[in-house]
Amino acid sequence: MNKKIFMRQLEAKLRGLPKDEQKDALEYYEEYFADMGIGDDDDVTQVVGTPKDVAHNILNECLTKQEEENVKNNSVKNSVKSIWLVILGIMAAPVALPLIIAFAAVAFSLFITVVAVGVSAVACGITAIIVGVALIPGVIWASGVQSTFILGVCLLFIGITILMTMLLIELAKAIAVLLLKLYKKITKKGVVKNEY
Repeated sequence: MNKKIFMRQLEAKLRGLPKDEQKDALEYYEEYFADMGIGDDDDVTQVVGTPKDVAHNILNECLTKQEEENVKNNSVKNSVKSIWLVILGIMAAPVALPLIIAFAAVAFSLFITVVAVGVSAVACGITAIIVGVALIPGVIWASGVQSTFILGVCLLFIGITILMTMLLIELAKAIAVLLLKLYKKITKKGVVKNEY
């Protein structure tokens, strides 16, 4: 495969990466080929491998960087980015199609589960806040022990909402880490490290 076709296919396989990382990777290989004295019509697969292998290596390195950033920052946004990189890495990985399909099915099921739990948590949270706020006038109208009980119930519903929100965030982080570990186990065998 000549350099032009290689670079075009590599660019297509790296489309899901952030623009700056995609640009850096393509510039790296352009400079690498220029340093090697490889022209547009020369075969480059003997030197660097197929575009799919190279894209897989680049995605693995981006995933490793993202995982280090997740550990340092510990944010949900980084976890979502990690999941996206895992999906991109799977699509670029030189593994058997059934394995990709199985992993995609598991990831999709996990995603649907997280979304369902998230929607349920949001619905319960909204309901708890509505009930908590709706009971506040009861504190004013009730007297003595009744007002204390109603106030306690209001605070309980509001506390449940806060707790469910925190648990949902931790669940999203845990699932992102689980997907990263699963992806690393799948792709660990036979991956050649790249200088990029």
